[in-house]
Amino acid sequence: MTTKLKYSTALFAGALVLMQLPEITHAQEIQIQNAPKVATAIPDSLLRRLETTPAALERMKSDDLWTNTTVNAAGAVLDQTRRYAEVGLGYAISDGDFNRPQGGRYRSDLLFNTEGGGSVGKFYMWGAFDYTRSKIKDALYNCSVADPFRGMPYYLADLNPSDWVHQNYDLQARLASPRIGRTAIFGLNLRYRNTIAAKQVDPRPETYYYKIDIQPSVIFTLGEHHNIGLTFEYYNLREDVEMTLSNLEQAQHFFIMKGLGYFTSDLGGNYVRRQYNGNSVGGELQYNFKGDVNLIVTGSWARKVEDVTVPIATQPKKQGSVVDDRLKVSLAANTTTRGGYTHSVRLSYQDRAIDGIEYVQKYDNNYESQDWITIWKGIRSQYRTHHIGFNYDLMRGYEAEYSFRTGVLADYNRQNDIYLVPTPSTTELISNTKIGAYFKKNFRFGSRYNGRLLCGLTAQYNINLDGTYDYHGTAPDSEIVKDFMYLDLAIRSADYFDGAAEVTYSRNLNLSSNSTFFVRLNGRYRKANLAESYKTYDSRYMVHLTAGLNF
Repeated sequence: MTTKLKYSTALFAGALVLMQLPEITHAQEIQIQNAPKVATAIPDSLLRRLETTPAALERMKSDDLWTNTTVNAAGAVLDQTRRYAEVGLGYAISDGDFNRPQGGRYRSDLLFNTEGGGSVGKFYMWGAFDYTRSKIKDALYNCSVADPFRGMPYYLADLNPSDWVHQNYDLQARLASPRIGRTAIFGLNLRYRNTIAAKQVDPRPETYYYKIDIQPSVIFTLGEHHNIGLTFEYYNLREDVEMTLSNLEQAQHFFIMKGLGYFTSDLGGNYVRRQYNGNSVGGELQYNFKGDVNLIVTGSWARKVEDVTVPIATQPKKQGSVVDDRLKVSLAANTTTRGGYTHSVRLSYQDRAIDGIEYVQKYDNNYESQDWITIWKGIRSQYRTHHIGFNYDLMRGYEAEYSFRTGVLADYNRQNDIYLVPTPSTTELISNTKIGAYFKKNFRFGSRYNGRLLCGLTAQYNINLDGTYDYHGTAPDSEIVKDFMYLDLAIRSADYFDGAAEVTYSRNLNLSSNSTFFVRLNGRYRKANLAESYKTYDSRYMVHLTAGLNF
């Protein structure tokens, strides 16, 4: 683990250097053109100090449709994104049993993040680095993968409540070229994510996960108002798991999961290994109309194939594979009307289809082959998810910031899973609709140092439309089925209230500096309406404190 931590530290240092490149070339920054002023014009020096307040950066990101609603890095040139940088250090805690059992009851996070962008010569560069160290308590039914919710049905589970320790690193970089021939802009988006996770109770896995994304892109300008973009997407992921025992005198009972409560049991737990290898290929097509209305329509498709293997002897044995197809269509539009009111609409549809493939293999011990031979393979389980999201936002601009913003949210999510064999099939169906509204107000005081108090409230309610689990396997009385699967179903199919509040105080560091110091406090509370047998799992809260600097 030490070598991997040193490597991650080097990535962190590189990220900080990347954050400073736009600052070094401040004289060549892209000029802001998309912040309408609704008050009397103010000096550029004061405007620059206002551009680093939390409300100003939030507004900038909302206005920059290409950068924040697509994966096309070349779009920063069309957005004419101004130079900015921000850094923050935070601490968060969440507690309560209204959480999926594999996610744990209590969690604490130490967070560091930095991001920034600007022009470097004729190019636009952007970079970000995030580090999170998490401690999770009382997690259940997972003794292998770092993230049990990423769409992988083949993992190892046990019955021992345990703490986990996670370290997550996320490094991103984007590059956009100047216009070539007045019609084409090229871009490149790179991302590297690394997770090191360790369970603290036997059987105790240690897992190393990485994911590398490469997304080259291009935008063609067609006349004054029309742009067409294309992005190619590829990523590679790998997760290596090794489970060991600290008490070798006591073997541990664990389960080899196959999806929807199907499993085989095993006993042991020392030097049990799994390897996950996946590759994804896809693309996204974008169309942009930029006039009185700035509108982007996107359509994307990607396919991931991921294999799970068990290293045995000199050749790995396959435990399972997934074929993961993801389709997404989205629309984003902004328009600014008289008085500085900006109306924004976001609409998206996502469809995800995962096929779980299982194998029957036999080891060929002949001297010339010595390999696992696949006798049979086929699709045993299928997982389908449909999601529709909608957001309308109204923002009242004020110079580079906003005075207030308000909006409504709506989401529909349907998950339909099936384990095909034996018949009748085992099925799980969960359908939810979530609606809500929010309001944020930016209070101004202390004009000398541009003091601000940004306050926000969000209220949402989840309405369950369907929640059924119909198991037809051979172990209906096992702990996996009657405890894990039914508890997970109760959490995901509950009606619940979800409320959040935010308060951010900020001010310029001094009269001659463009830097803004801020302190942000976020709180969230969820209260569920559960059946009597699950009443103790009905609430959860989160508190998050962050201090940082924008410049």
